[in-house]
Amino acid sequence: PLSVDGPYRPQYRAEAMAGLTARPPVYIIVGINWWTSKSRAEVLEDFPEFSAFLNDKYRYERSFGAIDLYRLDR
Repeated sequence: PLSVDGPYRPQYRAEAMAGLTARPPVYIIVGINWWTSKSRAEVLEDFPEFSAFLNDKYRYERSFGAIDLYRLDR
């Protein structure tokens, strides 16, 4: 629901960002959306609030195939 177009996507994103901001998890996993042909970079670009949050608070750890792992940078 965060990366697929739909009428509720803005609300889902706002709720997700409020939760992440209030309690940032130690790890975040970023992967591809199987319902679109967009790359991880394109998906992040399409969700600028999350991308900024990730860039400001996390550091890239490693990849596992189509999944990137980020760790909270304290």
